[in-house]
Formats: sequence, C-alpha cells, structure tokens
Amino acid sequence: MGFFHHVVQDLALVMLVAAAIGLIFQKLKQPLILGYLLAGLIVGPYMPIPLFAEPERLHLLSEVGVIAVMFLLGLKFKISKLINILPISGFTVLIQVCVMNWLGFSLGQYLGWSQLQSIFLGASICVPSTMIVSSIFEHKKVTHSTSQFVYGALIIQDVVAIVIITVVTALTAGYGLEPSILIRTVSNLILAVIGMLILGLMVMPKILKNFLQKKNQELLAIVGTAVCFSFAFLSQYLGYSVALGAFIAGVILAESGKSYQLEYILRPIKNIFVAIFFVSV
Repeated sequence: MGFFHHVVQDLALVMLVAAAIGLIFQKLKQPLILGYLLAGLIVGPYMPIPLFAEPERLHLLSEVGVIAVMFLLGLKFKISKLINILPISGFTVLIQVCVMNWLGFSLGQYLGWSQLQSIFLGASICVPSTMIVSSIFEHKKVTHSTSQFVYGALIIQDVVAIVIITVVTALTAGYGLEPSILIRTVSNLILAVIGMLILGLMVMPKILKNFLQKKNQELLAIVGTAVCFSFAFLSQYLGYSVALGAFIAGVILAESGKSYQLEYILRPIKNIFVAIFFVSV
C-alpha cells in the first residue's frame, strides 16, 4: 500500500474520531479543542486502543492548519492597522516575554537544572499558541478592539519566537550570546519581511481586485490559496516559518479591501485542518 493510501486512512480515522468526540463535547458544552486533543490521544500510539494514526503524517497535515489560520489572521490586518496597534501590542509583548523567560529560567534553576536547560524552559513558555487563541475567539466572542489587540500581540510574539529560536540554537551550538548573531538575525528577518511585503504589494492587490470584479468564488479561492502557499514556501525557503509567510500573504491581500470575501470562502477549509492540528498535538 502506497503513501497516499496511508494518508487517506489516517485522515478518515482522525476525522471520524474527532467528529464523534466533538459531538460529545458539544453536548457537554465543553470547548471543542479539548475534544480534539482527546481524539488525538485515542488515535495516538500511547493508548491501549486499537486505533492508530501515524504521527508524522498527521503532523504534515496539521501544518496546513497553521498556514490557514495565519493566512486568515493576516486577512484581518491592513498594514496601517498593524502600525497603529504596534506600540501597545509591542510593549505588552516585551513585558510578557521578559517576565515569562525570567519565570521559566528561575523555575529551572530552582529544580536544579543547568543554565542552558533553564534558558530553554523560559524560551518554551514565553510564546503562547496563536492556534489556541484563534480557536477560542471563534467560540467566545470578544470586542473588535480586544481581538485586534490580542492578535497584534500574538503576531509580534510569533516574530519574536524566530529570534528566540535563533538565540537558543546558537547557545546549543556553543556560540554564546554574541551580539553580532542577534543583530544579524534581526536584520535578516526585517529585510525578509519587508522584501516579501514589497513583492506582494506590487501585484497581488490588483490581481485580487480583478478576480473580485469577475465574481467567481472558485477562482478567488484558488488565487487566494495560491498566494498563501507561495508566500509560505518563500518564507520557508528563506529559513523562516511557513506561518510567517502565510500571515504576510494575508496582510498583502487585505490591502485589496475585499479580503472578507476570501475569508468567508476559506474558513470551512481552515476549520477542518485546525481540527487535524489539535488532534496531532
């Protein structure tokens, strides 16, 4: 049996278990995320239940969920809106990251861990999950200003996570906290983001407007998905996360002023892969 056969088998198993558990949790008026996590335990390799899905194949599918969430999140933000929320959200992130890193490091030292292990602990708990927050906001309605502020902070934290990963990787390799490494990392990241934004803004909003005028939802969905995955691939090629590229693609298409149509079309697809993401967790 080929790879595709196993993927279809895993997908069928995961969606059936997730649907069954999801219905139970909905009746119990509990968050669906908890149901998906329980479904993951059921189909995972660590429970004595004769249902098993390959974790590596599920992880590949779950990456699509990450890309979809970050893309739809980007569709909510024009560049001007991002600039407006940057000061408050950025200051909040600075405090949160510093405090959580300090708490994690202190806990590690209290437990008798090495300095490097304590640094890893602090780094691992300082960045929250955009996937979890976005899923909670789907079911718990909050004010527009609150959601914009929280999403803005999450976006900044995702960017900060790239810098943190670089720093802890350098520490693991024995390079230490050399300022040159940090400066080079931040500079390259800024250049990559600006470059992708300029590339996209030169052509993408005009293309999207053209398809919107034709009122063909099928073509609109194809174009939006193509842009999303193209920028996700470009970001990965440059050495960054696919989530960053997907978010930038969403921001670029948001400049068309009609991104809500694209968001409406793609939301059901996003919900499917988000369920797979939480099951894979």
